[in-house]
Amino acid sequence: MGEVKERILGLRKERLERLATLNPETKLTLSLLRRSPLAVIGISMVTIFASIALLGPYLAPYDPYQLDLSVRFSPPSAGHWFGTDGEGRDIFSRVVFGSRYSLVAGLVPVISAVILGVILGAIAGFKGGKIEDLLMRITDMFLAFPSTILAMAIAAGLGPSLENAMIAMIAVWWPSYARLVRGSVLSIKETEYVEAARATGETDINLIFRYVLPNALSPIIVMATLDIGGAILTAAGLSFIGLGAQPPTPEWGAMVNAARIYAIEYWWLPTFPGLAILAVVLGFNLFGDGLRDALDPRLRRF
Repeated sequence: MGEVKERILGLRKERLERLATLNPETKLTLSLLRRSPLAVIGISMVTIFASIALLGPYLAPYDPYQLDLSVRFSPPSAGHWFGTDGEGRDIFSRVVFGSRYSLVAGLVPVISAVILGVILGAIAGFKGGKIEDLLMRITDMFLAFPSTILAMAIAAGLGPSLENAMIAMIAVWWPSYARLVRGSVLSIKETEYVEAARATGETDINLIFRYVLPNALSPIIVMATLDIGGAILTAAGLSFIGLGAQPPTPEWGAMVNAARIYAIEYWWLPTFPGLAILAVVLGFNLFGDGLRDALDPRLRRF
């Protein structure tokens, strides 16, 4: 029993050491990201907004829904850093809490679209034949419409809410991932190592998830990183036209929408949520650009 226990502990230690050790590819990717000033700026901006979203209740000095008509339309000051709105609510607190809604509105649709698109694209590319034709024709139907117009139409049909806006964005984004994955799978499934695995009796599911998809992840990750910024901007746009988050939800697009009629006289109302949208979208775009360069085979030299 003692020898068996020692062997099990030894295997566990070896596994933990292997997990803790970064492989050369990962080290090279991190090294290339560190060498890119724009990527570092993007990662820093994304990290800051993610931290704000997580620590919102501790950072916001006021309840984002608290009304105080005695200080309505107050300009930025020591008491209210970003000023107050027409109901006396603290804009800084609302921008801080709005980071949660905006990040969720960016992450959830993209992650869901990636999962759906990867599954359908992998099945289409690996199986081929009638299954591929059917899935690709469905994909083409969605891609035939301008994405923003289609998202607006779906959101309007489902009803105005942030949840329905995210469903609309999922419907718009998954076809792009399905097309991307299908193209990658078509080339990877014919490689020698996949054929060798098939010859050993591996099932189609194992072939897809163990041998094909891991080698198609790089473009998916880059595209998803860039799409998160686009999803945040789309969600804010849908909220701005009344199809997304509804008042008094402190979502940045809804805040800009509510402030548009006061934009000239009370400039701080749309300015700060607008700058927050700009900063987080720029952060994800810079991060995505840096990641794309880091994963570029032409730059990966050991």
